[in-house]
Amino acid sequence: MGRALARASMAHRARAAALLATIGLHPGQEFLLAALGDHGPCAIGELADMLAVEQPTVTKMVRRLEPHGHVERGPDPGDGRRTLVSLTPTGREALASARELWRRLDDETTAGLTSAEQADLRRLLRRVRASLQD
Repeated sequence: MGRALARASMAHRARAAALLATIGLHPGQEFLLAALGDHGPCAIGELADMLAVEQPTVTKMVRRLEPHGHVERGPDPGDGRRTLVSLTPTGREALASARELWRRLDDETTAGLTSAEQADLRRLLRRVRASLQD
């Protein structure tokens, strides 16, 4: 079971990486953009908590997204000692493209399944995740 799940996960991640590459993103960067799009400007630590990764990982992601104009850093208006990461207009465009690519990937992933099977798969994957988080 574990091997089948791992293989499906690896194939899904590889396809996601290929699709994201078409818009200049690496896997995981779309999740950072989505967090900023959903929550607004955030500190690195807040982003790390939302993404369930370490702060240095987020710092590296931000450093890679900044030169492309997707995100920018600036002072927190409420506390000048804090730095916030914000989504730029270019980042919003990239996020919209990434969300469309994920919809496409969802369609590709479940193309051979009926609607009922897709619902079953979602339900079963939630149960698998819950089992692994306990």
